[in-house]
Amino acid sequence: MLFLVLFALLAEQAYSQQTAKKEQPVLLATSGRAFSAVAWSPDGRYFASAWNTSVLIWDASNNTITAVCGGHAERITSVSFSNNGSYMLTSSDDGSVIVYNLHNDYSAIRILPLPQKAGETEHTHVQSAAFSPNGSRIYFSRDGRNVTDYLYLVLTDKISTSTYTYSGHSADIYSVRTARSERLMLTAAVDGTSILWDTRENRKIRQFSVYAKGRIPAVLAPDGEHFLSATAADTITLRALDGTTRLTVQEPLLPVNCAAFTDDGAHFALALQDGDIAMYSARSGLAERIFSTARGRERGVVCSLAFSPDGEYLVAGTENGCLFVWSIHGKAIAAPATPYSDSKIQDVILNRAEEVPEQEYNPEKNEQTPVPANDNARTQAPRAAQDSAQAADGGGQSQAPRAAAPANNAPAVQAPQNTGDVPVSRHLLSVLAGISSQPSDYFTPSFELTADYRNFSFYPLYFGGGIILGDAFPSKDYPYTYQNAGQPMNQPSMYRASAQGIAGIAYYFAQIQVLALMEVRAGMSARMLWNTQFKPIATTTAYYSAIAGLSAGFYWHGVTGRLGVEYDSHFDFLYSGYIGYSVRLGKKAE
Repeated sequence: MLFLVLFALLAEQAYSQQTAKKEQPVLLATSGRAFSAVAWSPDGRYFASAWNTSVLIWDASNNTITAVCGGHAERITSVSFSNNGSYMLTSSDDGSVIVYNLHNDYSAIRILPLPQKAGETEHTHVQSAAFSPNGSRIYFSRDGRNVTDYLYLVLTDKISTSTYTYSGHSADIYSVRTARSERLMLTAAVDGTSILWDTRENRKIRQFSVYAKGRIPAVLAPDGEHFLSATAADTITLRALDGTTRLTVQEPLLPVNCAAFTDDGAHFALALQDGDIAMYSARSGLAERIFSTARGRERGVVCSLAFSPDGEYLVAGTENGCLFVWSIHGKAIAAPATPYSDSKIQDVILNRAEEVPEQEYNPEKNEQTPVPANDNARTQAPRAAQDSAQAADGGGQSQAPRAAAPANNAPAVQAPQNTGDVPVSRHLLSVLAGISSQPSDYFTPSFELTADYRNFSFYPLYFGGGIILGDAFPSKDYPYTYQNAGQPMNQPSMYRASAQGIAGIAYYFAQIQVLALMEVRAGMSARMLWNTQFKPIATTTAYYSAIAGLSAGFYWHGVTGRLGVEYDSHFDFLYSGYIGYSVRLGKKAE
């Protein structure tokens, strides 16, 4: 009886895979380079595909390339995004890892590979890297067998020294995965072990046995509830974090080359050996859809796949250089008129440079330094040189592509303009709150709100203007009750309104990414003594004055502050301090 039940279940599973609807893809690219890794941004507006030594960022609304990021010397092995979509992480066979700040002009830091020992001919390959849930830490194996935890200071775009090393594998690690909201990390190595780690307490939670011969990754579901791994040459197992087996997928077309979960963990996809992709229910283990990669008689072996965050689309890359996208529920997909080829990718990137790291972090010295200019020379090569290099190797590896011009409907992450060392736009609008002194016997300092505008078109010189509104409260020494035209006047306030012109000079400290501002101000100011109990004009007094002053300030990732001194023709010297936030407007400063 037990045998019959098992036979029926296996038969049902096999039948479900044979009868599952076979979905046809939209072909986005076909080239001579494998798309070795793919990943979706958390908002689903764009996705990234690893293409040789570069990452192509695609606008998901029209499936066009909107930017190209590079900096690696060898094949990229993994691509991932932080949960807030602001950062992208890549690893490579060259032993390095690069983190890109997508919302800060693609500023990037390259963590250098482990130095080669005497007699070694190549660096340790980094097969996988991952962000912590909040994006403040980076996990990868720099030496092959131990996962190192590097602190990424997101506010300053700096890498700090490693904070912890996770040791437990006896062979090379080929998979490092983290959950979306849990403090979990799952690693897998060719010694046949997979380890679940608690990254908050820096401890091993549990170790599992996996089938590592095919290097099938151990994939942790985004919700952190379960994970996939190979347990035999033809078996994929879905297990809970306590090791309990939830279901198994068994068929001759396994082992798979890669696997992926939907964002809610309800489904997973396996890339089969025949080039198809099967999507399974995480509850029943039955194949619900089959995605075909066949192009005529040609089939590509899928080496990377990822679901969009809403579970609507599936993107996959193949070893023979094809990039496909499917709609899970039949939505229309914008397809390029002709698939991107090597030459077409070179055409769309025009004459602009690829986004590459400007900083390098050396873990041995625990220091971050600018990348030597000649190290990025390959990305500045003229188009003719790139074409000749591509022709020389018969269409194989060529010069890395350069950043593409954004499409009309480009996503939030766009290829930045060339800003030199200037981290601001042509226009900067700031709103700040602060305190200004009141040189009066009867009033405490004024609590103020200021709005400033600065134009950086002539960087390092700039100009602009600002307004200030303030309210000073009476001090305890104020004669709270006195007569004014027969009316008792109690607890008046001193209001300030000021309009100022601004002119200054800016200097950018690239090492700490702070823009320093030194400016002169001049304008008019009015202060009014206002009776808060009675409002007849007879109980108010206005004071008008001219002002001129000097201020020093800073701009750091949106945070803005300044200190200043002003001479007021009515109140003598005033001292002020403000802190607030700035919004960048317009095109970048050249």
